[in-house]
Amino acid sequence: MGIFSNDMAKSNKKTEAAAGAEADVEKPLPEPKRPGTSGTEMMLTTTRRQASAKLKAASQAERAYKAKKRSAAARANLDEAKGHFGETFKHIVTGSKLMASVVRSVPYIFSNKAEQRRAKAAESKRAAALEKRKKLEEKLAKEKEEADALADQNAGEGPSNSS
Repeated sequence: MGIFSNDMAKSNKKTEAAAGAEADVEKPLPEPKRPGTSGTEMMLTTTRRQASAKLKAASQAERAYKAKKRSAAARANLDEAKGHFGETFKHIVTGSKLMASVVRSVPYIFSNKAEQRRAKAAESKRAAALEKRKKLEEKLAKEKEEADALADQNAGEGPSNSS
């Protein structure tokens, strides 16, 4: 048994109560200086409970108000999202159909590009041939001029030199 055990405390209270009972018999009761505070405590407790109940009701009303407002916004967002998803589905279907058409047309795209390359090469060859022909004609014209100049020069000297 330690210092703080309950048995020791109980025995001390009994001896004090016995001593106090003998003292009460001998002494008159003192007059109370002021009335008890039980009414004030009760009023404060009641006021606190009422305030707590009002706070709880106000908190619940605030939560209900916020939930109502947020659910209205959420419903509006849901409706808008449904519209967008419907539109998205339509676009995906259209895009898929067009992509299938593109895949089926890939050979035509390649053949068209090949034809464009062939046409460009043919145009390049034609331009090169035209340039070559032009150079050849210029060369022939120059040779003809030289031949004519030589013939004119030979014609001016006369026939005696030729024998």
